[in-house]
Amino acid sequence: MSDVARSRNERDVVIDAVDRAIIAVLREDARTTNRRLAARVGLSPPACLRRLRRLERHQVIRRYTVEVGPEAVPGLVAYVGVRISEHARGVLTEFEAQVRSLASVTQVSQVTGQYDYLLRVEVEDLRDYRRFHTHELAAVPGVAQVTTFIVINES
Repeated sequence: MSDVARSRNERDVVIDAVDRAIIAVLREDARTTNRRLAARVGLSPPACLRRLRRLERHQVIRRYTVEVGPEAVPGLVAYVGVRISEHARGVLTEFEAQVRSLASVTQVSQVTGQYDYLLRVEVEDLRDYRRFHTHELAAVPGVAQVTTFIVINES
């Protein structure tokens, strides 16, 4: 890969090695200070902040988040493979909008292969998952098939 790569956003933005370094540091610690970030990537703090704001403005960096250990929040995590009955744009758009609005769904990924979507679902227990499956997911238009994978260990 070259030092410069072009992303496919609404407006093309050039991502170079320094931008990738900024992203790598933030993936390690999204709470790092601008001064520390600048030192790690070899820029002055003002230059680093300009690059960071540009990456945010162009949606290369979309949000800052926290990763919570499974011990801290008890419950059940499931990955749910979903096949959609029809692949028309409107059906897919509506499915995504409705699934993203469900409180138990923490991630929605359109994927290739056996399923059309892979959902990460976090619920209290199996009873809560059954309620989610039968009353929430089953009510979403376009769902043709659901396969659930219960997480027994994450590392």
